[in-house]
Amino acid sequence: MAAFFVVSSIYSVFVYVVYPFFYDWGLFLAIQNRDHGFLEFLGAAGYCAVIIFFAGFVQRGIYGLFNCFLIFTTYIPFFMLMPFFLPEKIFSLDAVVYCMSAVLFSFVGVMFSRGRGIAFPVSLKSSAFCFFLVALSLTNLLFLVVYFRGLISVEAFFDVYAHREKYREMAGFASYFLHWQVMVLSPVALVFGLQLRSFSLVVLGCLGFIVVFMISSFKVALVVPFVVGFGYVLRAAWCQFLSPSFAAIFILFLFVSAFVFDYFSGLKAFTPYVADRVFLAHGVQNLMILDFFSDMPRALWGNSFLRHFVEPVYDVDPFIFLGQHYYGRDVRLNTGFVGDGFINFGVYGVILSTLVSAFVIILCDLVVGQKESSLCFLLFLPHFVSLLNGPVQVSLVTNGLLFFLLVLLLYPKKYIYGASGG
Repeated sequence: MAAFFVVSSIYSVFVYVVYPFFYDWGLFLAIQNRDHGFLEFLGAAGYCAVIIFFAGFVQRGIYGLFNCFLIFTTYIPFFMLMPFFLPEKIFSLDAVVYCMSAVLFSFVGVMFSRGRGIAFPVSLKSSAFCFFLVALSLTNLLFLVVYFRGLISVEAFFDVYAHREKYREMAGFASYFLHWQVMVLSPVALVFGLQLRSFSLVVLGCLGFIVVFMISSFKVALVVPFVVGFGYVLRAAWCQFLSPSFAAIFILFLFVSAFVFDYFSGLKAFTPYVADRVFLAHGVQNLMILDFFSDMPRALWGNSFLRHFVEPVYDVDPFIFLGQHYYGRDVRLNTGFVGDGFINFGVYGVILSTLVSAFVIILCDLVVGQKESSLCFLLFLPHFVSLLNGPVQVSLVTNGLLFFLLVLLLYPKKYIYGASGG
């Protein structure tokens, strides 16, 4: 806990100190640099100290790791950059509620995470699970190829954003099957194939990623197989460091290294991706949401899962509306459950979304139970990213988190308990 507190505190101060450089460098999300005093800095640092203190008690399981990434990519950047964006909001009710959200998330983790775990009454043998996985993947891929036959093209590799727009225009209900392929079926096929040393399963998993990218131009379809594949091969070297404290040290090292290299080389090669898009993005976007939607009508989830019951308040997705306001074009500035809650129900939505998301991660922790943590973490990676980048309901249904949990329960016990295979 002490190591986590020290590293997180250093990270908080570093975020504040280096931000003016990012602003001068013209990074995509570094769009504000307002004057403020030492009192505003102390207020922001105080919020972070409270958040870090409570987060330090959540040091185990999927919940502990997710909470660490949530703190480092959302709450710390949100508060430490608030003096540059919204200094007048630092001592407001909104800021207090955001701080309460972080504390509440950690509190739920301390109270309920890492139970005994749950198991499924049906235990599939490896041959049955393999047949189930292959049959489902091939059927789904065949459907995607037929449905998107006029769209699937190598053009996706050369004109990403134009191709992505074409996909959005014709996606419809088929988007569910595309997301389930890239978030569930292909990652599981890749990992299970590596465990069995099955070339066919590995190829099937990789084929799924390629097909999804050629349809949608989703970059995640190229990143996930690389990260999961190499992560599996090298898991013996890193699985012993699966704790929030080591994750915090790794994040701090990555962030500082990217900044130092770019500062002394003058290339600006890593900070646009490592710092601006990964570690600061969600904090900045939550500041944009707080600024823009404070006096706007609440969306009441009319643009999402309640659209059949609640008339949409906005003609376009609120996250796209946000991008139109700040950049004058259709940029989707999506972020996690905190910002989504504020857009839809204000400060009450922040607390509601926090509680729902916390219990979703608790469910994930229960499913993982006593299973091999390194393997489960690899399989959960796409969903970690999904929960950090979008509303919780999108993760559960659209990105197939519920489907993934079912697959994990069906996973052959021989290959999910202990370090079997590979």
